[in-house]
Amino acid sequence: MRMNRSYFQSGIVLLAIALFGCQSNKRDGMVGQADIPDVVPPEVLEASDLIPTNPRKAQKRLSKWIKANQNHPAMDDALFYKAQAQEARGKVYPALQTYEELAKNYGGSSHFYDTLHREVALAEEFLGGRRRPVLGGLLRFTAYDDALEVMENVALRWPGSELAGQALMKRANFYYERKAYEEAQQAYQLLIDNYQATEHYQTALRNSAEATLLQYLGPRYDPTPLIEAHTRYKQYLAQFPVAAAQEGAPAVLAGVEEMLAEKDFETADFYRRTHKIDQAQIYWQSIIANYPHTEWAQLSATLLLRHAQGSN
Repeated sequence: MRMNRSYFQSGIVLLAIALFGCQSNKRDGMVGQADIPDVVPPEVLEASDLIPTNPRKAQKRLSKWIKANQNHPAMDDALFYKAQAQEARGKVYPALQTYEELAKNYGGSSHFYDTLHREVALAEEFLGGRRRPVLGGLLRFTAYDDALEVMENVALRWPGSELAGQALMKRANFYYERKAYEEAQQAYQLLIDNYQATEHYQTALRNSAEATLLQYLGPRYDPTPLIEAHTRYKQYLAQFPVAAAQEGAPAVLAGVEEMLAEKDFETADFYRRTHKIDQAQIYWQSIIANYPHTEWAQLSATLLLRHAQGSN
């Protein structure tokens, strides 16, 4: 069920046009389409009525009808009721698969939005640890990948919606909690780029900064995560100063600046030890300009003064 990540990230808006414009093979339930009849066969309705009392029988009847009526215009109704029957029986993973079949092939269904809501709810259960049965229930495996893909698909099929924002946030949080910080940062970035007017934006901005910082492995490694974390923390402080202060973000930013200044200072010291004072001075000046409140700025100022006096 996996999809290409770069495809998902680049197509979140453009795919919506195709999905909403081309998926409908029956009706789209939107204004201006009320004249298209929604006739559900009596066999399907009768089976759906059985769901509260006898979901097993309901599922059996619906599965039989679906097999015998592959091209029927009420196929989306049958699939929706089948998924409901599966849920009622506790068959959560098969229900998720049935909902996904409906959402994938019947974007114009009157059940489309209810289906997406159920997909998110069930996918969240699997992200929370529910396992899918294998070999008739003899074995049970995790279904993280399937659940994450469902969250991606919901965001693609209903971009900009509150549900899509929820799905993306659940997906990003899952990565973060699993310490997959690079994937978490990318997932939070989707929210930052596309959901600025939602309640998820602030949390995504803060968590993106944290996830980026946690990718930094230390002074002997690539400083890119540290540099990007510095930018993101400054952005968060600028946009949400009160919340950032309450959460201790200024102290974190100060720590990041100390580490960045230290790394530049080590580079300057290398040039000093190799008698390339001009290059060392460039770094000292940069540290003073960019990280003026750090101890490394004070040391840089002292060394600049010392070398200036020594050259006179």
